[in-house]
Amino acid sequence: MKLTMHDKISDFLPSFAQGAQTYEQVAWVQKAAAKTLVDSLIKQYPVFYPNRILDVGSGTGYVVENLLPFFPNSTYILNDIEPKMLNNAVKKLQHFSNISYQIGDAEKCKFMPNELTISNMAFQWFEDLPITINRLSSNSEILAFSILLDGTFSEWWELCDFYGAQFLRPSYYKYEELAQVCANINPRDLWLLRKEVELDMDSPLAFIRYVKQLGANLSNSVHCPKLLSMLRQERGRLLTKYQLCFVILRK
Repeated sequence: MKLTMHDKISDFLPSFAQGAQTYEQVAWVQKAAAKTLVDSLIKQYPVFYPNRILDVGSGTGYVVENLLPFFPNSTYILNDIEPKMLNNAVKKLQHFSNISYQIGDAEKCKFMPNELTISNMAFQWFEDLPITINRLSSNSEILAFSILLDGTFSEWWELCDFYGAQFLRPSYYKYEELAQVCANINPRDLWLLRKEVELDMDSPLAFIRYVKQLGANLSNSVHCPKLLSMLRQERGRLLTKYQLCFVILRK
């Protein structure tokens, strides 16, 4: 069974909530991606200073942690669909009076206009990515985001297929498809960067635990006997990869 880009983010909410307690401990790839996104934004627009910043899919708030040294006087709105994730951000950032929070699905929320809308590794969950990119970019001077691409964890999925352990698996955009989606909204500026990040796990079981701690657990969709067979036989290291794209556009 294959999960397409059009399936609902609400299907994953129990996992997001579960991962809220452990996300910070294992999200080193996500935190590094957030730094790359913010550093790229500053490099592309060195004199840009947004008065109002919306962070979509903020999670535990690490994008804003990267933005604050550059834009200490901006007003920040942190959005996330999972209250427990956003509560962690509130605890970390409680001493900042210029930060507010908006819980809800970003595809359905009504946001005030912003000079900057930014999002790190959340856009792949949207049901209709082209419409959402168009809507968010129309509501902001600059839209900056990172997103998972087709090929993410392909080594893991190939191993599952070999053993017949069937997961509900997300179907991500290819780089060329994403570039076309962004070009179709006719931005004045469009910058894209592809990046591959290796993930070296002690075993396939360690990988499952890692994904579960991130809150992206799909194990309830596994044919358990075949998964257990795979885990018994595959005890060596698993080297797999994140495929990422960073996008900055100005309409």
